[in-house]
This record gives sequence, structure tokens and C-alpha cells, in this order.
Amino acid sequence: MAALNADHTMLVRLEAEPDTLQRRIRDREPASWSGLDDLVRNARTLADTMVLLTRVDLVISTEGREVDDVASELLSALRVG
Repeated sequence: MAALNADHTMLVRLEAEPDTLQRRIRDREPASWSGLDDLVRNARTLADTMVLLTRVDLVISTEGREVDDVASELLSALRVG
């Protein structure tokens, strides 16, 4: 954050269940990509450990939600903040 040299920052963590993240990755990435299995495996680890991040200003769940709904929630938080 210090490297940004900004007057204000807002750190937002998007979250979803590990199974959802793994499914999204498999749906998005080419099946022939050599890094697919590692990325899928690491997605579960990241989902489990990102809750330990500090200095997060807002956590938004993407579980079962449309992109527009998540974006609206973020924009609403930015207007209030």
C-alpha cells in the first residue's frame, strides 16, 4: 500500500467457497494448460488462508452471486467510504 503513495486506499477481498473457486478455474482455463492442476490445488489453499489477511477494509462474498451484484456492492461501499 505504501508503494501506491495514495491519499486513500481500500483493500477488498473477494471470497467464495474453495469448491466454487476450483470449479470457476476449471471452467475458465483451458484443459490443456500445464498449470491447471496446480492452480486448482492452490485455489483451495488460498481460499483457506486469505481469511488471515490483515488490514482488509471490505470482504465481499461472490458465492452464488452475479458479477453485477458484486460490483454494485463494491460501488455502494465506495460511495459510503
